[in-house]
Amino acid sequence: MEKAVVDSRAPHDVSLLAGIGYDCRVISSKTQIDVARRIVQSIAKFCKCGIVDPRYLDKIVVRSGAELGMFIVVIDGASKLSALESQINRIRKEGGFVGVLGILASGSGACSLTREPFLDHLVSLEWAGAEAMIGEFVENYRARIQNRAFRAYLDHSSDGYWIWNVEEDGIEWSERTREMTGISADEVPRTIEEFNELIHPLDRDRVRQAIENHLQKSSPYKNIEMRIRRTDGRHGHFLANGQALRNEKGEAIILVGSLTDRTLMQRVEQQLEDTQKRFTVLFHHMNDAAMLADIETGIILEANQPAERLWGKSIAELVGCHQSQLHPPVLTDVAKKAFRNHIAALMANKRDTIQVPILRADGTELPAEISSSLIELDGKVMILGVFRDISDRVKAQRELRERDAQLQLSSHLASMGTLAAGVAHEINNPLTYMLGNLELLKENLADIGVEDDAVNEAIDAAWTGGRYVREIVSDLKAITKMDSMADHCDPCEVIRIASRMALADLRHRARLDLKLADVTEVRLSSARLSQVVLNVLSNAAHAFDDGDQASNQISVEVFERRGRVTIVIEDNGMGISAEDLSQVSEPFFTRRSDKGGTGLGLSICRRIVTEAGGELKIQSKLGQGTKVTVTLPSVSKESHSPRGSEVSDAIALEGRKRLIVIDDEPLVTSLLDRVLRKSFEVVIFNDARMALQCIEQGAEFDLALCDIMMPEMDGPRFYEAVGHRLPFLFLTGGAVTGKNMAFASHMAREGRLIHKPFESANLIASIKQVLLNGKLQVKVQTAADCPVEEAQPENAPTNRIRSDLISYEELIDVLGRDTLKAHYETLCAQLTELCAESEGLPLDDLANAAHRMAGAAAVLGMIPLAKLLKSVQDAAAEGNAGRSKQLMEQACTLKSDISAFIEEVF
Repeated sequence: MEKAVVDSRAPHDVSLLAGIGYDCRVISSKTQIDVARRIVQSIAKFCKCGIVDPRYLDKIVVRSGAELGMFIVVIDGASKLSALESQINRIRKEGGFVGVLGILASGSGACSLTREPFLDHLVSLEWAGAEAMIGEFVENYRARIQNRAFRAYLDHSSDGYWIWNVEEDGIEWSERTREMTGISADEVPRTIEEFNELIHPLDRDRVRQAIENHLQKSSPYKNIEMRIRRTDGRHGHFLANGQALRNEKGEAIILVGSLTDRTLMQRVEQQLEDTQKRFTVLFHHMNDAAMLADIETGIILEANQPAERLWGKSIAELVGCHQSQLHPPVLTDVAKKAFRNHIAALMANKRDTIQVPILRADGTELPAEISSSLIELDGKVMILGVFRDISDRVKAQRELRERDAQLQLSSHLASMGTLAAGVAHEINNPLTYMLGNLELLKENLADIGVEDDAVNEAIDAAWTGGRYVREIVSDLKAITKMDSMADHCDPCEVIRIASRMALADLRHRARLDLKLADVTEVRLSSARLSQVVLNVLSNAAHAFDDGDQASNQISVEVFERRGRVTIVIEDNGMGISAEDLSQVSEPFFTRRSDKGGTGLGLSICRRIVTEAGGELKIQSKLGQGTKVTVTLPSVSKESHSPRGSEVSDAIALEGRKRLIVIDDEPLVTSLLDRVLRKSFEVVIFNDARMALQCIEQGAEFDLALCDIMMPEMDGPRFYEAVGHRLPFLFLTGGAVTGKNMAFASHMAREGRLIHKPFESANLIASIKQVLLNGKLQVKVQTAADCPVEEAQPENAPTNRIRSDLISYEELIDVLGRDTLKAHYETLCAQLTELCAESEGLPLDDLANAAHRMAGAAAVLGMIPLAKLLKSVQDAAAEGNAGRSKQLMEQACTLKSDISAFIEEVF
């Protein structure tokens, strides 16, 4: 009960009894104080009562809705009630609630006194039932307070209420009911029929019947759904409940009902239903396989048609199985960890994606990407898993990584080849004059009749050591060969070289047994075959733990059957487990990552062999050993020309031939002079420029014996100047630059190349052969034309881009034809794009773009394009817009040449 606000300045002491805590106050003047006390004593059993002065009412400040309690007015014959009536009416008008009981002080005036309107009840103390009547008044007032409190609660609750007086057919709506329905006070229905008119026609009969059943049959009026028309004409969704109040006969006299606004909820439920319908449509019509699983048990609850195709099982077979049955029974440690993290992420209500293999009905495993999330359907939380077959993606990524690895390896081999060529060049020159002079020393001793076994033994030992060094250098060049155009090789020779190169790793681990039959050559370059053999031998060497070297065996067998050469490399090492055996050829799979293993070796080897039309098989048993079988197509002897032919120094020449010998190393020319002077007239030069001057002054020679790598003027430039005048035979200890490598390859194919160190007899025989076959002289070529195999018209499309190109056959040998073609096409497309955008590019961006393309062009051997783009980069970096534009236009003219080159070669 809300208390009245009372002025603390009370007119007299009686007002102190009006403090907070009294349910009832007796208004009495001083002359009526005795009667007032008597009244207090009479009603003490009903409520807590106090006495206040009439002027107390003047001080009450009323707030709307305040409950001020009950007032008892003492009335006697002399009482003047007009002032009191005025104050009571004021309080009620201002919104205060108060109950007023008039009590006659004596029964003398009871018959003649009329009850004033402001009095709720009038009782005389002289009446026999006065006390009971006072108690009834108190209880009724308290009931009214509770009723007002209940109505206030209903008016302020989220639900509205309505009361139907069944007997009088009158309906009362609460303020909240009007707010929910949007109906103004003037439009509120007054009868049950008016109420029914607001109900949707499709709901009206059902609602009317529910009310009728409740009134007549006492059926529950509970959770009755109805739509009620709002002021704007739309219908809101409501839920009605109610209870009838009945008389002693059980007849309903009042029906009290509540309305719960479910319009928003209905809209949400409809949206949810629509969403679930859309989800169902999407679930069953999406391209990816999808599953719904119970979050607690992991049981599959639903699957779509793509899941049928992915697993090769019907939906009926998939539904009801455990999610673990979707995957292989044995997962790798990486997959297990990924799956645990995936479940943990889901439990934290996060979306997550992993890659885990799945197991199809036919037993095959497929790599799959799983995207999972928690969703709520029909009030239940489930796991939605979307599965995508990523076999093509994994394959493409694997191929990309393999090609990247192959490119890195090719770059590494190219660096090794350059290093080997440099080492060979530096070693072969001193080795040439060391072995040559040993040979001459032995011959000279024999000529003067000195026969000393100890001296001869020392010379032979030195000669043997020198030959070993020569073989090592030759093996190093072969294993990193960048100057060979051949797409075939002798597999036995490659295996001998590879085994010698691997001996440092093998000798402390196992015994190597070679069983090499006489076979024809195979369709694979020596560099690529040696890469395969070395990798397999390295794996075999690491198949042994520290142990008895004598019992550790590695055997290499070569034989030929039905036009195919087979290489079998077998060891009795630790072997490979069945689980790992299925993955050893996969890129980046390795069990030796802690020892530097990359997992690329066997993957690249398989690709090399497969591209050559061969096959690589691996058989292994854990604890017993491993067997690697490489099968390659053989090359018939008629299908290629031998790299070199055996020559004889018995060739007869007419007259004594005159040779011009050019080599920048004096010790080599001194040796050549001593070796050749018995058979030829020899003129020595250590500078090609001096030799050129001699020829231009009219000196005549029958043949030029010339080194390739020389300072100031090298062999190709000297050949360009005088190659049309006389036959040439070139000497090389190993070309270093790309241009000279290409030139050496060209001369080797023409049969005009001798490698240092040489044997005197072979050198003399080779010179005689070239002299006898002088008519085979090739067309004059410039250094810029090398290594073109055949002369081309000046307007040939490939002239301008192949001039300084490292032979594309070499790149095909390293990268494969399809990969190289793709690189050339990408370069052409990038050049086209740069040409289209170059004018609008800032100079810094143009410099960066030209720099990137120049590097790519250089790697692909298109040196003229690379040089032009490098010049564009320099000009742009210097801020010279005119110069960079001019150079860019020149570079753009090469687009058609590159396209023609690709079409011509591929």
